[in-house]
Amino acid sequence: MFRPPILLSIYHQNPNATKVATLETWNKLGRLVNKGEHSIAVFGEDSRAKHLFDITQTNGKRIPELWKLTEDLSFELTVAINKKYGRDCKNIQETIAAMSVDNIRSHLSKMMYATGQMKLTDNDLKTYQQSVVSAVRFMVSTRCELGSDMKISGGINLNAADFFKEKRDLVRFCTIVQKSAKDTLLEMEREIVQIMKQRREKINELQTKPDRANADRNSVHGGQQRAETQQEKSKRMVRGKRNTAQFFKILA
Repeated sequence: MFRPPILLSIYHQNPNATKVATLETWNKLGRLVNKGEHSIAVFGEDSRAKHLFDITQTNGKRIPELWKLTEDLSFELTVAINKKYGRDCKNIQETIAAMSVDNIRSHLSKMMYATGQMKLTDNDLKTYQQSVVSAVRFMVSTRCELGSDMKISGGINLNAADFFKEKRDLVRFCTIVQKSAKDTLLEMEREIVQIMKQRREKINELQTKPDRANADRNSVHGGQQRAETQQEKSKRMVRGKRNTAQFFKILA
């Protein structure tokens, strides 16, 4: 995971990038960078330049697809989150908002430190918090829109930028947003993976039911056949006894 300044740089150079890596990393994954592609240049923690390429700039071995949020999946996700946390979210937008706020709370100490360094008033602190929530919701919603026809991101509130006096104020804000959004998406992914697993189990169960029904029918038919065979055997024994009796009667 890249640091916020690097993420901003990647977005500035290629807003449509979804999966980025260095040339060496793509080669290890069995993919080659297309001829003539321009890299996304960023500076790493060691202050050295790195050249990144988005997956759309490469070709080769297939990379596992990202999960896609569809209408039915968003409904099941909302139901799962409501059941898990006792919430009453009506739609995916409310679900994302609730999950975002929950994960922002886990970084509350970082937020209080950042705002404390900026010496914000109570009203400015409220504005800062609203911007954090809005930015996290926007990042999560934007990820949910990848490969989907759903439009749920809406606008973004960045009024907190008015309080940034130094570069570190921006970095701290971005760090809180990035980590909160990451935690929210990881939680969302876990729930989606579980939903998809339950779907597959139901499909497998439905597919095996006809086999069980056939097995039951075969068992019944087999039992009937065995019963008929036993009846025929008994009849033969009875006929045999009658023939034997008639034989001895003739001899007498």
